[in-house]
Amino acid sequence: MSQNTSLTDVSSLSSITSISGDLYFNNINSNAITNLSGLNALESIAGNATFQGNFSNFQALDNLTYLQGNLLISSNPSINEINGFNSLNSINNLSVGANNVLTSLNGFTNLATITNSLDIGGNPFLSSIDAFDHAITTSGINISNNPFLSNCSVEAICNRLPQNRY
Repeated sequence: MSQNTSLTDVSSLSSITSISGDLYFNNINSNAITNLSGLNALESIAGNATFQGNFSNFQALDNLTYLQGNLLISSNPSINEINGFNSLNSINNLSVGANNVLTSLNGFTNLATITNSLDIGGNPFLSSIDAFDHAITTSGINISNNPFLSNCSVEAICNRLPQNRY
């Protein structure tokens, strides 16, 4: 869904449990969709998932267990906390960036594998990445340009980062 400024909710999608391709929300500069509660039944996505716009939370995606591709959460100017995705077990790539007032990453409690990389960058007020304070296997981590992450508090991630890179 891209630039659908008159679409205000996705409750009509409530019976969808699986998507065989990509899930793409691009509502940048729009207040159209802020809540994803119509996606509560979604369990699997065979492609990528992109969330750009003005989303207020991601708890509706707590039943998502399978995401074959990449997860991109970016350019959400009013989201304070990213929570949800608590049933997601593995993912190809996870990227969180350019969320101007984001302060914390929570959720992702069952995420065990990020096949390629975890990228967190350009979130000027991000101060907590506690979502990743458990065992996660990944081939790469890039955490940069998050000035409030001056002290890395997640030991498993801190040990893999070059000094002063977060």
